[in-house]
Amino acid sequence: MNASEHLAGAVALTDLQGRVTYWSPAMEARLGWLQVEAVGRPLPEFFVDAAVIGAAKGSPLWDSTRETVGPCAIRRKGGGNLDAWLSIIPLREERGEVYGFAAVLKGARPANGSGDLAASSPASPSLNMDRKAIHEFNNLLTSIHSCIDLSLREELPERAAQFLTNAQSSAFRAAQLANTFRSAALEVAGRAAVANPAGEETPATGHLHPPLPTAGGTERILIAEDDNSTRLLMKAILGYRGYRIVDAANGGDAWARCEDSPVPFDLAILDINMPELDGREVYGRIRLKWKQCAILFLSGSAEEFPSVSPDEAGMVECLTKPFGNKDLLEVVRRLLDRRSGKV
Repeated sequence: MNASEHLAGAVALTDLQGRVTYWSPAMEARLGWLQVEAVGRPLPEFFVDAAVIGAAKGSPLWDSTRETVGPCAIRRKGGGNLDAWLSIIPLREERGEVYGFAAVLKGARPANGSGDLAASSPASPSLNMDRKAIHEFNNLLTSIHSCIDLSLREELPERAAQFLTNAQSSAFRAAQLANTFRSAALEVAGRAAVANPAGEETPATGHLHPPLPTAGGTERILIAEDDNSTRLLMKAILGYRGYRIVDAANGGDAWARCEDSPVPFDLAILDINMPELDGREVYGRIRLKWKQCAILFLSGSAEEFPSVSPDEAGMVECLTKPFGNKDLLEVVRRLLDRRSGKV
């Protein structure tokens, strides 16, 4: 089973003309149509009625500016229909161009209203599995972004640079799809998908090798991240810019580093999901020890970030995985400048 099958809820992906390019296992379980039967067919063929799709029939593009949501009735293989809500979400290249659409089913029920297949389907993924898979998936994407970005700083033959740029664009696409699959998986588990509300575009976390900012510093930074690749890459990126780095592989180790430190850290970068102590717990202990330590939370899910008091707003920021090197450098410098009163 590949990563998308671990992550996918009731999701279908299409090209710009509305032809199915991916059909998730949850779609197979709910509708009976196998992926091999669905791929290549126009998505509207599977719907008895769908306001979101029907409004755009005859047009090669659905609404490419925003997510659109509406009720629908879907054909099940072998007879019978499902009533559901359908979201059509544009999928964008790194430069903002739409390359396809994601169709996500929410709250699917038999047309006679006799129960929710999302809650009973044996193929529905568990929420815990989805969270773990997405966490690992976003760690991998962050590492891919960073490695490619660092490679593109070197003098490379044109063809090698082209391949790396294409790989970085693919990693960005994968990040978008992970967010789409996650929303569907939360719906399967009976929870509202709130990470990317309707009408908001997913921000581009990747970039086609713009120059890295030259601003660095000499401040002391604690990096607490249980994924070795992500932690070591952040250490290399920030250390290269002059920052003094102390790293920890879990929350317990991070807090031990704080207790042993004779002077406060200027900034603590805390992954939300870590063994022993999670990022929120480390943050609470740091704040009791040091009032002026800036905090940067990391997570693959925006909804996992804790809320902070208005007094803390300038000292705490959040960065969603996967992120690019430029994103990390900018937010670190911004937090440190606020801490020192420069902004």
